[in-house]
Amino acid sequence: MRVLVAEPSAPVAEAIRRVLEQRGYEVTVAGSCEAACGHVGPFDCGVFPLTFPDGPGISLAGWLIAEERVIDVIFFDTMRDADQRHRAGNLGVVVERDEGVEVLSQAIQEVVHARHEHAAAVGAPSFPARQVELKSGRRPKRQS
Repeated sequence: MRVLVAEPSAPVAEAIRRVLEQRGYEVTVAGSCEAACGHVGPFDCGVFPLTFPDGPGISLAGWLIAEERVIDVIFFDTMRDADQRHRAGNLGVVVERDEGVEVLSQAIQEVVHARHEHAAAVGAPSFPARQVELKSGRRPKRQS
């Protein structure tokens, strides 16, 4: 499974990369919005903060989804602003940064598993997990 880790903090990106690679994921790291836009997908999952020095992470994630470069999205950040948390939750799963990289890794596994499980149940191609409710309750139902 391919994961795009878009993270401006090199130490955080390295910690995420190390844990995900230990779990068998193929990880691509991008340190900016511009760098993330330069990677060709599709990625099974993208991990994003709310903001980068060169732009908003929520807008980047939305663009990468629209361009079909990223299938599912997880925001890994400190969510102090309720509006930003709501906007992020409409695109994907929200994992608070202080929950740690292990919880992030579990969320990635759950997102991808939910997508594949639902596709198998309905006999359809795999589609983004943001269209189904996850068992952990991390992902709100996508609003119309």
